Amino acid sequence: SEANLTEANLDNANLSKAELNGADLSKALLRNVNFDNANLAEAKLTDANLRGAILIKADLSQANLTNADLSDANLSNANLRGADLSHTNFSRANLSGADLSGANLGKATFENANMSSANLSGANLNHAFIKKADLENANLSQTDLLNANLFEANLAGANLSDSYLSGVDLRGANLSNAILIQTYLHKADLRGANLSDADLNGANLKQAQLIGADLDNSNLIQADLSDANLSSASMQGVKGLKQAILCNTQMPRGQANDDCK
Repeated sequence: SEANLTEANLDNANLSKAELNGADLSKALLRNVNFDNANLAEAKLTDANLRGAILIKADLSQANLTNADLSDANLSNANLRGADLSHTNFSRANLSGADLSGANLGKATFENANMSSANLSGANLNHAFIKKADLENANLSQTDLLNANLFEANLAGANLSDSYLSGVDLRGANLSNAILIQTYLHKADLRGANLSDADLNGANLKQAQLIGADLDNSNLIQADLSDANLSSASMQGVKGLKQAILCNTQMPRGQANDDCK
């Protein structure tokens, strides 16, 4: 359609099933608009105000939503593949089941958002603010989460395999049953995190802070815990500890240097 609706005021409009692919809606007022099943593929929505908008099953693939406000919006099962969502505000938004694979979410805000079962594989979440978000059973494989804030986030059953989580804030996060195979968690802050039944096979936990973390029944085969701090961590039924790499590792019962070269 390539329609030009720059700075248009469409608050509360019903645009369900609208064909707006490639449209320019930058800086538009789109609060509470119904975009149910709308086609907004490759649309330009930079700086748009979509607070409370309904975008259930909407197609926003390859769209540009840089700096847009989508707080309290409903994007459940929406298609956001390859979209540019950097600096976008998704606070309290519903993104359950949404496809965000390959999207750019650098410095985006997802505080208290519902992202359960969302697909974020291959996405860029560099410095994203994901505090207290619900990511249960989400697919975060091969994502870049450098220095992201996931404080008290729910990642139960989430797949974070082959992802880059250097310097991530995961204090008090729920990672029970999470898949963290080959995950890079160098200098990650996991104090008080729940990693019970998590699969950390081959994970890099060098210099990670795991003070008071729950690692009960987790799998640590080939995990690198060099210089990690696990003091006062719970480690009942841990699998593969003998195959983990321990060097200057602060264990719950003192230091372990078994694998220093």
